Amino acid sequence: MKKSTAIVWMLLSLAWLAGCGQVQVSLEQTATPNLAATATLANLQAQNAVLETRVADQARREELESALTLDADSEMIRLRILDSYTLWNTVWADGDVTWYPPQGSADPPQEFHQQVWIDQESQRFRVISASPGDRPAFVNVSNGKAILQMDLLSGQTQSQNMPAYAQEEYRPPRTLSDTVYPHPLTGLMSSPLGEMLLPSGLAQRQGAIFLPVRMENVAGQQALVTDFRLEDGTRTDRFWIDTRTGVVLRWQSYTQGEDETLASDRQINQIQYDRQAPDELFSPQIGEPPQFALDYSGEPIPQQATPTPQPGQEAQTPQAGEFYFTINDLQ
Repeated sequence: MKKSTAIVWMLLSLAWLAGCGQVQVSLEQTATPNLAATATLANLQAQNAVLETRVADQARREELESALTLDADSEMIRLRILDSYTLWNTVWADGDVTWYPPQGSADPPQEFHQQVWIDQESQRFRVISASPGDRPAFVNVSNGKAILQMDLLSGQTQSQNMPAYAQEEYRPPRTLSDTVYPHPLTGLMSSPLGEMLLPSGLAQRQGAIFLPVRMENVAGQQALVTDFRLEDGTRTDRFWIDTRTGVVLRWQSYTQGEDETLASDRQINQIQYDRQAPDELFSPQIGEPPQFALDYSGEPIPQQATPTPQPGQEAQTPQAGEFYFTINDLQ
């Protein structure tokens, strides 16, 4: 009975509504998304991003084609250092590093000589180190796939595969932040000269400015001498920056205090860009003991010739590790 009454009331309601006018019943329908249009838009946005990157890169390349001058401001200098890795493909460098003891210490300075080869495209490198005047005592070499570190005095070795992060494209952030992203090869090479040849990390320091001082010639390259000063005026470092490539050719660090004391001095004596070194130089398979080279080719520096003994004189044997190489004046 209740069901029949409900039906009657429904029919009466419809009749009354019909008498009042036309009855319209509409149902909302959700529009079917146009997947093709969405994909096209995403593609266009991606292409636009690539285009913007290329335009920015082109503008950066045009800016980098001009050498740094004394008129360069802090940001121009910073960006040249940041983008330095884009301005060469291979490099060979010969240099010296000196760490000075704290003021008042009786310890002597720590000095060593290094040569470095880097091939960025294949992530290959070679570093050989020694005390001044000695034969190489340490070698760190990579063929882009494996890394070998060898103590040439003890014969101990340590090897590892090239980490995946070092094989990814390196693009450091252009704006400063709390995080520094150095070039991945610098940590793997374990060389103070590596930070100079791939100096992008130096350009990501906060709270300081680069102030040009003068022009000098270092290792046959025009260099902009630049002080790195904190906001309070304290000088922490002085850089000799290759005006064309942004490579740091010399780097002096100072202790922070009332008395400005030299803490370290690193200098590149010779440098060659974009020369093709022999593949065997980057082989982790060490055959003959590594030797310091004349240039990028790896041609060993000749040892001192043994003088011909005169009648009545004993033959003199040259001391081990005696080499000829040029060291520029560090003053």
